[in-house]
Amino acid sequence: MTDDARQYRCFVNQCPMTGGIFLSGSQGPGICGHHYGTTGHDIVRVTQTLLDWECVTYEINLCRSALLKVDVDREAVAKSWTRLQPALSRGGWGDELAPSGESYPQWGQKLERFLEARVKETTRGVAQA
Repeated sequence: MTDDARQYRCFVNQCPMTGGIFLSGSQGPGICGHHYGTTGHDIVRVTQTLLDWECVTYEINLCRSALLKVDVDREAVAKSWTRLQPALSRGGWGDELAPSGESYPQWGQKLERFLEARVKETTRGVAQA
């Protein structure tokens, strides 16, 4: 995780995401979008899901903290995919998440949508049980 990402880390204990939602003004830590509005036991479940997918959260945080030139975008996506492909392919997600020409910021958004779906699966499955 970059220094900028650590500086703005989500204030929920052990959450690997950056805290971009500030509840009490701009001073102090914020909360990530995955924990925002989460209550009770779901807080722990969301955090565990994010930790389970820490390889993805790491790449998302890199995308968020990087201000890259267009010519660096494709190289950054390729490096990110090189780091993620083994874990995602083993889990059956390789085809769904393989890069398809998106820019580095778009790649980060794609990973965020994937991660949000995993978080929703976790909390939805508990509510139905």
